[in-house]
Amino acid sequence: VCLTEDGKMLMVEQYRYAVDRVSLEMPAGVIDDGEDPLVAAKRELLEETGYEADDWMFLGRCAQDPSRQTNFAYFYVARNARKVAEQTLDESEQLTIRLYSPGDVLEMVTRGEVLHGLHVAGLLWAWRQGVFRPAGRSSSGDSAK
Repeated sequence: VCLTEDGKMLMVEQYRYAVDRVSLEMPAGVIDDGEDPLVAAKRELLEETGYEADDWMFLGRCAQDPSRQTNFAYFYVARNARKVAEQTLDESEQLTIRLYSPGDVLEMVTRGEVLHGLHVAGLLWAWRQGVFRPAGRSSSGDSAK
């Protein structure tokens, strides 16, 4: 969960082949072998968005699919994020950066517009822990500059 200096929530859109549509998600990625999860979170945020933050909080971890997989998802909050670079995406990645008010994102979760279950879990987890409030909806989801 990434919140910018002005309180917007940073999200990314990318096409997901399995559901044949664009998915609105939080910046996220794979933890490399031997890599600390927080280091991976910071790296993925910078690579996917060009943003970085100095204020990080661990939310928790959960099993992604414990009936078939052994891996875990780690959730962090990055506060006061600022743009410091351009995206450095892998060849297979095509991400569009979006900025929304946290309230708008919660409404999109409620309407089923955020498809990825792990991302829904992370957003609701952060909201429940008081990381952001649903009040103050005002953004139209304009692209980040």
